[in-house]
Amino acid sequence: MKPELLALLLKKDFWTTHEANIEREMFSEHALLLYDSVVFYHDNYTDDLDKTKLWEIVKRNNPTLTSSNKQLLYELVSDIQDAEGWTEDFAADTLRAVWKQHIFSKIVEVGIQGTQGKADSLDAVKLLIERAESGFIVADDFDECLLDIDGLMEQDVNTKWWNFGLRPLQDRLGGMYGGLFLQLMARPDAGKTAFVIDMVAGPNGYLSQGAVVDWYVNEEPVKRTRWRAMSSYIGMTKERLIENKDVARTAWQDIAPNLHMFDIPDGTPVEVIAERTRKRKPNIVIVDQLDKLSVTGDIKEFSNEPARIRKLYTKFRSIGKENESLQIGVCQASADAEGSTVVTYDQAENSKTGKAAECDVFLGIGRNALRAEELKYGDVEEDWTRYITISKDKLDTGW
Repeated sequence: MKPELLALLLKKDFWTTHEANIEREMFSEHALLLYDSVVFYHDNYTDDLDKTKLWEIVKRNNPTLTSSNKQLLYELVSDIQDAEGWTEDFAADTLRAVWKQHIFSKIVEVGIQGTQGKADSLDAVKLLIERAESGFIVADDFDECLLDIDGLMEQDVNTKWWNFGLRPLQDRLGGMYGGLFLQLMARPDAGKTAFVIDMVAGPNGYLSQGAVVDWYVNEEPVKRTRWRAMSSYIGMTKERLIENKDVARTAWQDIAPNLHMFDIPDGTPVEVIAERTRKRKPNIVIVDQLDKLSVTGDIKEFSNEPARIRKLYTKFRSIGKENESLQIGVCQASADAEGSTVVTYDQAENSKTGKAAECDVFLGIGRNALRAEELKYGDVEEDWTRYITISKDKLDTGW
């Protein structure tokens, strides 16, 4: 990195504006400790950094440096030149050029790994291309919302709301709209898929409201889910549907074009769902189950499963924001929720807060506990009562 550009990174305002485009890998091996020191200073102090303070931070945070490395770093700090005559626009253009070179070099690096048989998928390349297409971002590039009360009211009136067919839930939440994220959770065999089927194809469900739904299934064979959706919409069991095929066909044909169900393998990248949503533009996107998707990233970034889950859910939410689609994810509850009528987001598998942090509404399905000995000897029938807990609601009264 140019010494003049490094000097500008010492300035608090320049760093704050361009931090999103400055990555550790953009620095040479010998200058990495300088980058770490710059980040440390800006994270902990509010004023500008200079060469004297930078050198003190380097020494303080790296007390075991060898004499030779210390001398090398001292020379690098001493070579930092004041960017005299560099305008804000010129400095931003220079940083943009360095950023672009970094992205292209990473694409080449991944390509070489692929030709050597060291890469199993194109996920890394897709992510880099996606970053390149999204462009160089600065803090001043975002669109400001300048709508006044009349504009806000007009947009609110024109917003398409998707209501819950289940009346108590509709009365409590008041429906949802494109750009929001609903997460549904329960223990195995507690009725997660059945609940989604009711939301989509049940009485007054999303299909009856005219929604176009893309539904990705990796939990059970997709044809089984489609049979269940058809049965729910028409109000007949599978056996009766077969017996009354002509009646069923007539009842189903009006909404069938709006329900698109896809059988996807475990590990399908969430980036694939994002690209399909951009092209297909559905009103609602459902993934059952969301945790089984993969997400592109450096393996070092995912030091544990909750870290991977958090990034996956962040990406899934962004799909809705970018395409104005209502996002619905389904996941498992942990063993902590077994036999509980109240199931809350902190009982999610592999996540105490990460999943809930990304969604707007979090629903948990609970059920009564059955004593093991009664089940073992068949002395009790299954209790089909289910309890819905809203453990997160950002829509409360619309604010």
